[in-house]
Amino acid sequence: MTKKYFGVLTFSAIMVAYSSQSLAVTINFDDQGFTGPTTFAAASLISPTITIGSVDVTLDGGTFLSGATNLPGNDTVTYGAADFPSGGAVLTGAQNPITVSFSENITNFFLDVFNGMTVEASYEVSDNAGNSAIFSLPSNTSGGFQTIGFAATGDTVQIRGLSTVDFGNQFDFFIDNISFNEALPPDLVTPVPLPAGIPLMLSGLLGIGLVARRKKVA
Repeated sequence: MTKKYFGVLTFSAIMVAYSSQSLAVTINFDDQGFTGPTTFAAASLISPTITIGSVDVTLDGGTFLSGATNLPGNDTVTYGAADFPSGGAVLTGAQNPITVSFSENITNFFLDVFNGMTVEASYEVSDNAGNSAIFSLPSNTSGGFQTIGFAATGDTVQIRGLSTVDFGNQFDFFIDNISFNEALPPDLVTPVPLPAGIPLMLSGLLGIGLVARRKKVA
């Protein structure tokens, strides 16, 4: 009976792993058939939902741009947001951060973040499972893009443009190639969140050390 029960559990685990792998996907906006303006000034906010298998992926806070100008490495279709006073790169009502929501928890994700500004800028990518990373990107004319992701996540990812010395809280950035539930690239640097129990354990060890020291002195 025990062996039979173990066999059922093993088969179930294999099926779950297989079904999870079958949902592995990269959302390339070109492949989705989206088109849009080439400047933010001509754009309007779009909050689409893309269904992949059983997972609904919803993007919020930006718009689709085709042939985005001054975008390093990819001049096709991206999803982005801008609130930048100079030139035409302004999307009225754009949000910072851009939010990517999944209808169920995912096992991991990674995506490309592009700096749309003419100066170096910093960005934060975070999820609702306690992972976050802050990184700086060169200007859009100097190849400013980074692939970023986490080995474990919840069901919401946010990409935020941080303040700059030159332009304060203004922002201008794009995302593309959103991948989830698939093997992370071997060269991807991902943050390791500090387990909640470690600070408590360290406090306990410190307390034990102080007590032992007092006893030794006495």
